[in-house]
Amino acid sequence: MAGWRALLVGVLFAGALWCAAGSARADIVHLADGRMLRGEVLEETPEQVRIRTAAGILTVYRDEIDRIERLAPAESPDAIYRERLAALPPGDADALVGLAQWLAGLGYEEQAQDCYRRALAIEPEHVEAHLALGHVLRRGRWVSPEQAARIDRELGILEPEPGASGEGTAAAEEVAGLAEPPAAAALPPALRGALAELRRGLLSPKPAERARALEQLLALPERCAAAAPEPAAAGEPAEDAPAPLEQARAACRELLLEVRRARLRQYERERQQLARTIPTWSDPRYQRARERLLERWVAAKDEALKTIFDLEIYPEEDHGRKGQPIVDEKVEAVRAAYEPYERLLLDDLRVFLRLGESEAQAFAERLAGRRAAVAELDVAAPRLGAPQPPPPAEPPAVLRALLLYRAGRIAQAWALARDARLGPWEMRLLERLRDVRVAEYNQGWLNKTSVTQGKLPTRLEVEQVRITNEYRMLMGLHALEIDPRLIESARGHSEEMTRLGYFAHESPVPERRTPSMRAQLAGYPGGVAENISQGSPTPQATHEAWYNSSGHHRNILGASHQAMGAGLDGMHWTQNFGGTATLVR
Repeated sequence: MAGWRALLVGVLFAGALWCAAGSARADIVHLADGRMLRGEVLEETPEQVRIRTAAGILTVYRDEIDRIERLAPAESPDAIYRERLAALPPGDADALVGLAQWLAGLGYEEQAQDCYRRALAIEPEHVEAHLALGHVLRRGRWVSPEQAARIDRELGILEPEPGASGEGTAAAEEVAGLAEPPAAAALPPALRGALAELRRGLLSPKPAERARALEQLLALPERCAAAAPEPAAAGEPAEDAPAPLEQARAACRELLLEVRRARLRQYERERQQLARTIPTWSDPRYQRARERLLERWVAAKDEALKTIFDLEIYPEEDHGRKGQPIVDEKVEAVRAAYEPYERLLLDDLRVFLRLGESEAQAFAERLAGRRAAVAELDVAAPRLGAPQPPPPAEPPAVLRALLLYRAGRIAQAWALARDARLGPWEMRLLERLRDVRVAEYNQGWLNKTSVTQGKLPTRLEVEQVRITNEYRMLMGLHALEIDPRLIESARGHSEEMTRLGYFAHESPVPERRTPSMRAQLAGYPGGVAENISQGSPTPQATHEAWYNSSGHHRNILGASHQAMGAGLDGMHWTQNFGGTATLVR
């Protein structure tokens, strides 16, 4: 099984799981090699036992178990909490947060919440504790999500300016607020009127009108000089009277700089509005939390992936049975690190996630247009004798990239990310928007009634893809788009296995012998990888069966995959993974 194209494996469900009847919240599984696993037995079958431990949910096979000891009911969650709490060093908020995360992993939510509150009593600004309690930072204080939503509405984050057209209303207000340049008082009445008209043109929302007005403004001094009357007698002009050319240049220069200030105010309002999309972006408390949570999750998922792809620890033989408990432990460590990391990631993205593409496009165009309106005046300033002003400040590159991505300008967003050399957390934000785009695309198939090639996915097939993508994202891999051609090839194989009564990757029908041949018959280019399952119609149970089989598990986590299709027929499932994508992302 050297590559993703060759990884073609299958799994057969042995039987349904049944839940343990006991109600004890803590048990000890004594292993045959003398080790002990302490936690809560969740499920048992004749073949295996699943137990929730401090490290997460582990799967242990019966022949590895000596006995299971049910602890006395008196050892309640409160007793366990008090015992561990007493063992912590005093005044250590991080240790309390670690204990709270362990308690939450066991399902002891009430005790975990109390532990987080104790951590905040020691360190009131502990970001992870606040986030775990559902708090978010707004205007320098921690508030509930409901309070945060009200504050966001008050700030008008990414809301257009009031008025029917927004841009035209704002321009009219700026025009009304501009006074005539003092130097214009010395100009002839006709030219003063022309200057007033140019002022309106320079503040127009239409680029063509602004460009025309700017060219006329730059030519106005020469017009003034040409229109000035000749002196009555030879000799120097009056000592205090400036030359007509200089008078006009001074008036035009003053107007240009005043218009620039008005345009800059418009741009600054938009820039500040974009900056408020992540109001905690520059907060050092959040910066430290981002670094810490990302580092912890990356280390855990790298270690888990290394274990999953290690053929000695997790061999192909017997579906990797001997290595499954080790894999379970590593994956649950990833899950424990992922939850607080994802909570903060989604808090950073909350505004962008509720922003529609048309809204994002309108805001991006407004922001770029107002910056361009300032820049065009800056280029012209030296021609009227004014020093070139410094360029207006840009919003953080990550915010511009996120806005562009949400606006559907995908290539621009990635180019900006590359040129600006976004940091690790910033790239994770952009990658999450990419995965959200894929999820929205996949969900959209349920609203379609026809397709040019392939088959429309069913609700269960879309759900199976969603579960697969959620696991891939947990493990740091990108989400896969649904390709209807892979739906057709996957479902067709499931239907054929049901109809002909076999369970294998190789079809008895010659032209459909391999997964890649079946995908190509459905119109999909290139080779595919395949997982098959028999025994359950539910997407989640099928995913768990593949998760508990080393070859399938590795197949799900293929880094080269770009698209997939899931196909259900009766009790047969097929997954097809392909390396060609169609969605721009």
